[in-house]
Amino acid sequence: VSVVCRPGHILANYRNITMLQLMNEPWIVAPVGSAVRFKFDLMVQELNLPHPVHLIETSSLLFTTKMMQHSDMLTIMGSDVARYYQLHGMASILPVELPFNMDLFGLVTRRDLTLSPASKLVLQC
Repeated sequence: VSVVCRPGHILANYRNITMLQLMNEPWIVAPVGSAVRFKFDLMVQELNLPHPVHLIETSSLLFTTKMMQHSDMLTIMGSDVARYYQLHGMASILPVELPFNMDLFGLVTRRDLTLSPASKLVLQC
């Protein structure tokens, strides 16, 4: 999981950032009840950090991406997605280590149904 911001954000120029420094920033986070939000809230609690006050909650990656690109809001996302966004100039990954990872996931399929192309791609990974 990576912390990301828009390209050109002032924090993108920093080399050493702590999570404490980021808690005063505005955030886009997943809704309460989602796995990534649970991990985020648990991290804040375990590190004894103040909870961010300025939050927008959404489960939409498209909304998150657009809000991040057109504001100074921060968000967390899977590192693979964050690297893809950074490679294409859509985001900057902040140099801060998060003390958690997302759990692995699996895919259960039925033998008697044809998989979608996306499902086949996931199974190849």
